[in-house]
Amino acid sequence: MKFFPSVFMKDSTEDRFLTVKTVGQRILATGFGWFGRKRTFRGFNMNHLEGFSFSESNRNLCAGMTTPRRHRFQMLSVGGLFLLLLGGLIGCGEKETPGFVSSAVLESDLWKISPTVAGNLLAVGFREGDSVTSGQAVAWIDSIPLRLKLEELQAHHGEIEAAIQARHADVNTLKATRAGVLREYERAKKLVQDGATTQQRVDDLETQSEVSLAQIQAAEVAIRSLSAQFRTLSAQENTLRDQIQRCRVISPVSGRVLVRYLNDGEAASPGRPILEAGKTDTLWAEFFITQPELSHYKLGEALRFRLDTGKEPVWVPATLTWISPEAEFTPKGVQTREARNELVFRARVRAANPNGLLKRGMPVEVWQK
Repeated sequence: MKFFPSVFMKDSTEDRFLTVKTVGQRILATGFGWFGRKRTFRGFNMNHLEGFSFSESNRNLCAGMTTPRRHRFQMLSVGGLFLLLLGGLIGCGEKETPGFVSSAVLESDLWKISPTVAGNLLAVGFREGDSVTSGQAVAWIDSIPLRLKLEELQAHHGEIEAAIQARHADVNTLKATRAGVLREYERAKKLVQDGATTQQRVDDLETQSEVSLAQIQAAEVAIRSLSAQFRTLSAQENTLRDQIQRCRVISPVSGRVLVRYLNDGEAASPGRPILEAGKTDTLWAEFFITQPELSHYKLGEALRFRLDTGKEPVWVPATLTWISPEAEFTPKGVQTREARNELVFRARVRAANPNGLLKRGMPVEVWQK
């Protein structure tokens, strides 16, 4: 090592560390400095290294050697040069950090808050970034057309109810009339036996009794029909009341509004979202497990998220909650051919977020515990 001081010793004004290129250049300058000016080695001319600086001591050292010794020196220098360069390149390669699993992006469970009735939006009470709670009204739809229809049904409902009461009164009248006809019929049959009346009178009373019975039965059928209409109208009224209540669009989740799709005055319809909200108390991230590593993971396993805050990293405990039962090829975002041909399993890890530190879209690293 006494011939390499100019490679590894540095001036006080230079940086403390050398790049691989700089180290290679210095090794070249020192090693080939032993060959002497204008000397060649297997077709390599020293003029090819005019960009490098050679110490005069190395040139003199090489010039004072005998020819066999100089050639041995040349061979050792070239061999050492390539070994050093190879070792430097390998040493500068990126090593896998123990415990590191994958990089990921945080996501949250999403809800698209849509109305179940159609109408014009009177107001949308929230914008992006606002917090909402479960059961809170977030938008209001014009309910006047529904209320007018409800009043119309209520009026019709009253008419049918009055008709049913009138039919009941008719039935009661018919029953009273038939009861009187039956009493007269019984007396007439006794009088016929005594010869006090004619058989014609008895037959007329019997006919009247049968007609009264038929009228009672017809009135009862009409009552049943009106009662069915009454029940139908009652159901329609209840539906309208429910629709009027649904004109207040309620949030099904506690979280934060992420997207506002509609504004005041726009037309709302079932299935067309007004807002999109995401939960903030729990967030999750997906990563991919290669097939050879799949046996190393199990559901419920404790993992953790690593957050870069600019100073010290922040660690957040997490739990592996889902592993896909189906293998898939590495997503298209991975560009290497070897990685694209690997079969991987999608996995999901969740973490509680009680203090709001985690944010949707935040890049994190998944680490083993």
